Amino acid sequence: MCLTTATIQKLKSKEFDRLFDASKEKYGVMARAGVRFLRELRSPAKDKVMIGDVSEVLISAIKVDAGFVKHLIDNKLTTDDWLTAFSDFILEQVYPQDEL
Repeated sequence: MCLTTATIQKLKSKEFDRLFDASKEKYGVMARAGVRFLRELRSPAKDKVMIGDVSEVLISAIKVDAGFVKHLIDNKLTTDDWLTAFSDFILEQVYPQDEL
């Protein structure tokens, strides 16, 4: 669950960046809800919420997102190829990592 430059380029080549931009608020709400959900469930409570854990929660929501499903159908793409990458992309947009 590590977003690479190559993965970003692949996502952009299939216009997943446009999909995100068209529903930026919705995807932001989904990402923040995933973080809140994990904060409530973590045990022990001192454990940090990890971005990979949030991505896994977000994947479940993206699977049933009508916009994502339509994008896959319209572009003749398969879910497995793009689900994790798009989840990581959303999280990078909502919670940007510091530059190295």
